[in-house]
Amino acid sequence: MPEWEDKKALKLHQRNTLLEAFEAPVDSIPSVDQQNDISDYLDHCELLSSEEKKITNSPIKLLLQQYLNNNLTAEKAIRTYCHRATLAHQLVNCITEVRFEEAIEEAKKQDEYFKRNHELIGPLHDVAISLKDNIDIKGFDSTMGLIALACKPRKENAAIVNLIQKLGGIIICKTNTPTGLLFTETTNMLWGRTLNPYSRKYLNVGGSSGGEGAIAALKGSCFEIGSDIGGSVRHPAALNNVYSIKPSVGRIPTYGTQSGQPGQESIKTVYGIISHYLDNMTYSFKVFIEAEPYKDIDAGCIPLSYRKYTLEKHQPLNIAFLDRDGLTSVTPPLIRGLNIIKRKLKAAGHNVFDWNDAYFKSMTDCMYPMYGANGLTTLKELLKQSGEPIDSRMQKSIAGAKVMPVSRLWNYQIQRTKIVQQYLNYWNTGSSNGRLDAIIIPTSAFPACLLNKVPPQPYTSMWNALDYSASTLPVTRCNVKIDRPVKKDSYLSDVDRDVHDTYRENLINFEGGPVSVQVVCNRLEEEKCLAITKYISSLLD
Repeated sequence: MPEWEDKKALKLHQRNTLLEAFEAPVDSIPSVDQQNDISDYLDHCELLSSEEKKITNSPIKLLLQQYLNNNLTAEKAIRTYCHRATLAHQLVNCITEVRFEEAIEEAKKQDEYFKRNHELIGPLHDVAISLKDNIDIKGFDSTMGLIALACKPRKENAAIVNLIQKLGGIIICKTNTPTGLLFTETTNMLWGRTLNPYSRKYLNVGGSSGGEGAIAALKGSCFEIGSDIGGSVRHPAALNNVYSIKPSVGRIPTYGTQSGQPGQESIKTVYGIISHYLDNMTYSFKVFIEAEPYKDIDAGCIPLSYRKYTLEKHQPLNIAFLDRDGLTSVTPPLIRGLNIIKRKLKAAGHNVFDWNDAYFKSMTDCMYPMYGANGLTTLKELLKQSGEPIDSRMQKSIAGAKVMPVSRLWNYQIQRTKIVQQYLNYWNTGSSNGRLDAIIIPTSAFPACLLNKVPPQPYTSMWNALDYSASTLPVTRCNVKIDRPVKKDSYLSDVDRDVHDTYRENLINFEGGPVSVQVVCNRLEEEKCLAITKYISSLLD
């Protein structure tokens, strides 16, 4: 047996042993063929008690009130989340590192603290949290699906871990990613594929924070933290029908995390929040910012306080809509989702209009080369080191990856800076109604991509290059009786043609796929972005 297979077997054994205490019998878990859509399975099955369902369906603020009223202990809540997270894993294969024993001990200490002091330890007292696998926790691996990084526990916590623990949050597990975080499809040689709870058989869970999207959909933690450099938080959030926020650089700590392309800072990675509940996402963002992490947690954070944003009742918002990204146009379910929001906003008296995809192509042309400027050297070395097989998704990228001369990289950075300035001017003057408040745009051309069929993602990566804030908002689900394929006379590109051919030829496989959009606001406008997201969500209820 090759060494890489031995190491893989060891890691899987270690994880599975730690999950055993909370597992359900294998024969009680429906197979993919028995039940394809298991998105609400855990709320209706008998594997969780009514009390466990009540706990895991409670938003953070209600849980905190339960602790204060002595109606719930931290230990009980954490054990419940460990149970639900394990069941989620059995259904979709989302967990990599298991931290249940440590989490339960931390919960016991919080119970003791509350008993002595009659107060919560912090604003995230006993809040169960999962992390993307690339976030370092002392004593645990950060493999990113790479066998070469298995059995190499990290020596220090990432800054975001220190912040979570400072606020009283309890990390219960880490979740799956694509190999080296390189793709928007969560599968790798070490941990295998994570499945989409809404269609385990046909639809993609997204990436690269795919494990976080899946566990959020199944309510295996209160909220989830993932990294985003081109859509890696928003894409899986949208494909799993949950909420997310991608902030601008400097709002949430990033130091001490791993990357398949370390040193690539032309377009910086940010860390965002995913949650099944909008209120959990807004609450956790607020407490993160109010903790002032720039003072003692992460030198890369900017000294910007939390700014409450209130929508004026009598002042209409200027909301632009986009149904294309310069490369592809969206499929019928997304058109319907956009139109639902348009109608709601118009009826509420807001200024709604179509936006042009100006600058998308020019930004894409300079953005994508910057991602791989080092020729994927680090990733190549790690794959060579382990000897693990390279799947087809990576072979093409690796074969074509070349180290870029510094002069060429700098030219791309000059181009990007110019486009950033041009887009700011466009944001301020491109509408007859004045400065934009937000852009509504899907995260992908599909409601959720088919397995092994993920097109490029300018829909999301554009906002990383601009450093704009962006959320995801669930709208509806694909109904193939309504969302019929549309015959097009022309296409934006060969990729666009393939997108629409794929939708038409595989129509029934998209049934029930989540239909979500992004709410995009300008740089450092996270509070505004969340407020508009909450407002539109209220219109959809």
